[in-house]
Amino acid sequence: MKRLSILIIVPIISYSTGFKTLATHIKSTQTLKSASFGIKAAESLALSNEALNSPKLDIVLNGRWLDEQPSLTVYTPYGSSTAPMATTRSFLGSVKLSYPIFTGFAIESQISKAHLNAIIASLKYKDIHRSLLLNLIRLYLSVQALQSQLSAQKSALKALQDAYKKAQEFYNNGLLSPAQLYNIEAKMYDMKAQITQSQGAIAQRLNQISYISGITVSSISGVIPLPHPPKTKKLIKLSHRYRADIKVLKKELQIRDSEIKLAKSNLYPKVAIEAKIERFGDTLKLNGDGYTNANRNSVGVGVEWNIFAGGKDKHLIESAKYAKLATASKLISYTQKVDSEIVDSYIELSTLKAKLISAKKRLQSQRSYYKQSVSRFNNRLISSDELSRAIANLAEAKALYNTIKASIKAQEATIWLMGGVELFMSKLNSK
Repeated sequence: MKRLSILIIVPIISYSTGFKTLATHIKSTQTLKSASFGIKAAESLALSNEALNSPKLDIVLNGRWLDEQPSLTVYTPYGSSTAPMATTRSFLGSVKLSYPIFTGFAIESQISKAHLNAIIASLKYKDIHRSLLLNLIRLYLSVQALQSQLSAQKSALKALQDAYKKAQEFYNNGLLSPAQLYNIEAKMYDMKAQITQSQGAIAQRLNQISYISGITVSSISGVIPLPHPPKTKKLIKLSHRYRADIKVLKKELQIRDSEIKLAKSNLYPKVAIEAKIERFGDTLKLNGDGYTNANRNSVGVGVEWNIFAGGKDKHLIESAKYAKLATASKLISYTQKVDSEIVDSYIELSTLKAKLISAKKRLQSQRSYYKQSVSRFNNRLISSDELSRAIANLAEAKALYNTIKASIKAQEATIWLMGGVELFMSKLNSK
């Protein structure tokens, strides 16, 4: 019996990855996971500080063994007598409930500071997210620019190959010198080397995109789906509203207020109450030792107020106030810096648009010159070197035009990111 083997070939399809997919997946990367754990740590610390404002319940059991039995010696005119006062072994057990009634707002300030630090951790997460997105934009559009450059180089290689075939015909008929033929051949090898270099640069950037996004990326496709940026003044207002780094400084300013209150708390008395159920005995039954009471239950109030500490509290308050002034100045300076960077980004965008017009005119000129050069070479009116230069200049003009287009897209995306991650992602997902 003959067996029939059927080979089924399943094609492996390689999908290109779009920017929106990459941007969405960044949240799953280890870099942001690490930052998210930092948020949870800060939030847990804030919750632990809240416990400072709650009653505290403690259970205590102590045991003690003396080397000698305690005794009391009584002296009288007729002599002295000694009597035991306690056993050598004793146990003390208690259940104690304590609560700070007033601490000069120290606990409230500590709780407030801890919660603000948790918010800052969350804002720093967003700022890291913004930096990753910014790097992703630059790499993504860099790949697109290199792909356009690669396409221009391949077109130039095809043109050189066509020119080489024509040159061979002239050479075989004795109409072209060997030097001119070799010149075109050398240009072909040079263009092949440039193509290999561009392919290597694309592979490197795709590898970097894979690292940032957490996805293995073999190719990309599609533009970054963002609208044109708003007016400069509007984006500046939006940045003040959404930028995580600016919000961090605002929260740090609130922390300085908490630190001032914490420093001032040393000027106030601290009041606490304590209720205790306590038993004493010479065994673990805690039923007394035959000498003193087993029941030692009590209720107490404690007041502590530092009257003088060598001016320490005064200097701590002054230090906290100066720290607040420093943070306020830093906030103003940093906000002005962000505003300046946004204005500069719009100026750069205008410059790139002007360069694009120039590059477009140059591309049109080089296309016309290339067509003219091919025609003149075919009619033996120019040398192969001049034709090679025309081909190379056309490839360079194409690459420049596409690079500037990619730079404009990168600049527009960067401008949106200058308004904050939330603003950027809302515009990205709206398309």
